[in-house]
Amino acid sequence: MKPTAAGLLTLEVGYRDGQIAAIASHLQRPTAQLPRMLAGQEPAQALALVSVLFSLCGRAHAVAGARALDRARAVAVDPAVEAVREQQVRVERIRETGLRLLRDWQYPRASQDRIHRLMRNTQRLSGLLEQPVQDSAAVAQAVAALQAWWQQSKASASSEQWWIHGRSRDWQGVVLGGPTAVLDPGSSAALYRALAGDRDGGFCAAPRLSDGCRITGPVAAANAVCDGGQLVAGTLQALLMQLDNDIDSLAQPAEPISLASESREPEVGTGWAWTARGWLLHRVALEAGTIKQWQILAPTDWNFHTEGALCQRLRGTVVERERVEDLVSDLVLAHAPCVGYKTRISDA
Repeated sequence: MKPTAAGLLTLEVGYRDGQIAAIASHLQRPTAQLPRMLAGQEPAQALALVSVLFSLCGRAHAVAGARALDRARAVAVDPAVEAVREQQVRVERIRETGLRLLRDWQYPRASQDRIHRLMRNTQRLSGLLEQPVQDSAAVAQAVAALQAWWQQSKASASSEQWWIHGRSRDWQGVVLGGPTAVLDPGSSAALYRALAGDRDGGFCAAPRLSDGCRITGPVAAANAVCDGGQLVAGTLQALLMQLDNDIDSLAQPAEPISLASESREPEVGTGWAWTARGWLLHRVALEAGTIKQWQILAPTDWNFHTEGALCQRLRGTVVERERVEDLVSDLVLAHAPCVGYKTRISDA
């Protein structure tokens, strides 16, 4: 995959004695400088910058940031506003999940026309949801168009199962490393303490709690398995379920996420959003009404930590040398980075 403007993930893989003896990940993102850019700014200015800096999951970042600011300022948000925010995240999640399935995983019946229609329909609906006063009839038409797109694009159950089998069979019998604890926003006291003590940005750059890293996203649905084929198959099934559920619920009011803020400190708040790749967290601390600290933890920060889920799965895996690159590629795809990646394999 070619690197994008959002950054680059580099995987250094060492192969020795028939196995992946070592693996290290290096994540470079321009947005790592974001906390310094936001410090001292007015909240509205900071949120506007956050909203335009992310090429992937930009709406989720804007919503998570807005939620964090609301809590830091102790603002009571209208439930109708929160419902629209959640609907915006849902539409973006449909777009990103659909792109992963059709473009990256080569879903049955995938085509450039279907990809273009997905982009066009989600862009149309997102634009309508961003209007201060919404045209309910236009929104309903856009929802119907997006649902029709999936009805026309969705393969039969048998075709989906055949596709999942074809994408996963190469790794059946390949034994991976063990599971990683799943990120749970409802039980994150240790995470909140770590963020509160992160003065230099080191934790956000490479998040790891005392009991290890966390995994998030559809790949977490296959967290309990160690067979490579089962992990890929479970991830694909979870992606399909996520897309099916989001499409089916489009016409229903979106239920706002209800997660209590972690801190009773004044002018401190957190905001979560469930993206196509997993849980996204923004934490904001204010001082005299301006930004003192703005922290972001994205799914890529967790899943691709050097001690995180991907590296833990691959380290020590027995696999033929000529299959290493393909195995790494499929597992990277399953863990879904929000940046481009490249792999360097050396014989240690």
